[in-house]
Amino acid sequence: MLEVDPLPHIAQGESEFRWACRDFLSTQTFNDDHILDADRAVSVARDFQRQRYGAGLAGLEYPVEFGGRGMGDQYELWWQEEAAAFPRMDEPLDVGMGMCLPTVYMFGSVEQKRTFIPSLLRGDALWCQLFSEPEAGSDLASLRTTAEPTDQGWLINGEKIWTTFGHRADMGLLLARTDAKVGKHQGLSMFLLDLSSDGVWRQPLPDLSRQSRFSQIRLDDVFVEDTALLGELNQGWQQASMTLVFERYFVRTAVMREGRTPRFDQALRDARQQNRTYDPLVRSRLVDLYIRETLLAIGGERDLASGGNPGPHGSLAKLSTSLICSDYRNLAFHILGADAIAWRPGTSGEQWLTKVLTTIQYGIGGGTNEIQRNIIAERILSLPRDSRR
Repeated sequence: MLEVDPLPHIAQGESEFRWACRDFLSTQTFNDDHILDADRAVSVARDFQRQRYGAGLAGLEYPVEFGGRGMGDQYELWWQEEAAAFPRMDEPLDVGMGMCLPTVYMFGSVEQKRTFIPSLLRGDALWCQLFSEPEAGSDLASLRTTAEPTDQGWLINGEKIWTTFGHRADMGLLLARTDAKVGKHQGLSMFLLDLSSDGVWRQPLPDLSRQSRFSQIRLDDVFVEDTALLGELNQGWQQASMTLVFERYFVRTAVMREGRTPRFDQALRDARQQNRTYDPLVRSRLVDLYIRETLLAIGGERDLASGGNPGPHGSLAKLSTSLICSDYRNLAFHILGADAIAWRPGTSGEQWLTKVLTTIQYGIGGGTNEIQRNIIAERILSLPRDSRR
């Protein structure tokens, strides 16, 4: 049985639990200084997660034997609702908590769960998702990274790119080809990779906001033991598909952590500061943004409350979020005009632009808008596959 530090008792009731969440959140120091510094954002997130775990408020839905609280999905919903009243502090942990953690829990061995889930919940380890490659993005099954069997392990060679916080991560969920003689979807396997291993080369990639939240990773004869294989051999495509489902589900429920209408709220503040609320076009677009964000939030609340494993409906939220971000970005630039471009480094204008520019990634990461539309058409609407694919 896993030994964990004693955690404080949390009352098994909604009212008492919500008060415990508020008490914890009220003791935190929230500021936006880390937004302009990706490295500081990682440090802030890990510290926040450690304190959350120490307060007994992390891993609410995971079993006690793996470091969780075993309290159920409803408590996680209540936490998200309470945390929405405060600024986000843990965004760099999203990949680990929202995608890697549920994947390890679903496919990992008992020993893997006991080893890795507690460190994730405590914020000890920052995880990344090693899927995309220079020539395998939307067509992920075309990846070329290989894992060849050796004595007591595997030798991995290849290259990954656009890995979120990959240059700062401790562990990675790696997808590699283990059998080149079968179809491209059948010969893939998933590994748990320690990124401090010999042969791992990492290079930060600056984005439009001049921050380095992404990275390029090269793997040169990286050895991993047999125990690093997650789940069954050559079942990586099924596991990766589930990881992407978790990602889209995570995007859907992310609105709980940001409040119901975060982009509308920001756009409304900008419109009031610029005295543009009397512009009929601005008012109309604000109302449309409010309606769409509210509907997305209601869907996220419903999904969290229903529990269970997410399905293809996560693509609806993923696509909706991307389109909302695009509308918000266009509206924000329309409201601010030249002030959206002419700003000085280190000012609130730079913070604003950083937030706006990072919305572009929603239409690419986790599957492009085109991929989401295909999933919706085929798996939800049961339409025939496009004959050109």
